[in-house]
Amino acid sequence: AAEKAGELDDDPPDDLKEAEELAARAAQMAGELDDELAAAEQRFLAQALGDLTARAKSQSANLRSALSGATDKVGKSLESSVGELRAAAEATAAGVEASMAEMQATVQ
Repeated sequence: AAEKAGELDDDPPDDLKEAEELAARAAQMAGELDDELAAAEQRFLAQALGDLTARAKSQSANLRSALSGATDKVGKSLESSVGELRAAAEATAAGVEASMAEMQATVQ
């Protein structure tokens, strides 16, 4: 260590230049690492966004399918109810007509 210290003292400009070069290289490596980290973050975010988009599309398709099925069931149920109401109205109308015919026959 004493020899190394002596060497540093013997040639300070070269040691300073070497230290500056090492510092510059370290700064360059740090910059490269920052760039790699930023690129990795971008890849991760792009992958996560892609996964979320695919999941959202799948859930949207499932929801559309379920909604379509529910709409079909409601439509069929309404058709059935309308048919039942129509039959009941026709039966009531026939009953009213029969009652009116009886009343007219009774009145005459």
